[in-house]
Amino acid sequence: MDRVTKDASGIYCWSCNIDRDFHQKAAEQGKTACIIAFSVLALVAGMFAVMTRSSEMLWLSLLIISGVLGLSLLLFRLYASAEDPQEQYQMTEEYVRSGYGRSAVYSDFDKTTSATFSPRYIELTRKGKAHRIYVPAEDMAFVRDYILSRLPAETDITRL
Repeated sequence: MDRVTKDASGIYCWSCNIDRDFHQKAAEQGKTACIIAFSVLALVAGMFAVMTRSSEMLWLSLLIISGVLGLSLLLFRLYASAEDPQEQYQMTEEYVRSGYGRSAVYSDFDKTTSATFSPRYIELTRKGKAHRIYVPAEDMAFVRDYILSRLPAETDITRL
């Protein structure tokens, strides 16, 4: 577990173990979304094959869709089976970010409507979307105070 440190550009960075059960719940939701997407795409492929009277097109579409589904389920299985899931965080004056690239999740302090502070994590919510931020215990007070000082006055604060 890395401590919170400030890099040369003034951004606070750290990595932290995340709650395994919370992590697996997110993987299950992703797996369910893949299965629903597969079902919808299979239905569309079937309707297209019926309209064009082409069974070859149906089998080709189902083969491609099945390959994508199989790969997605494998990735979610690997994701959910991580023994020690970790997340990387960056914190600036404006936001906290977890993850990298397109999968990064941002929480802008000025758009936060509610914040929950527990001994293990901080959860920032806006427009119904919650972003859970795990912080090493020895740095929790610093990160909590840093975030609290940047939240709008009307933010609903909960302490667990």
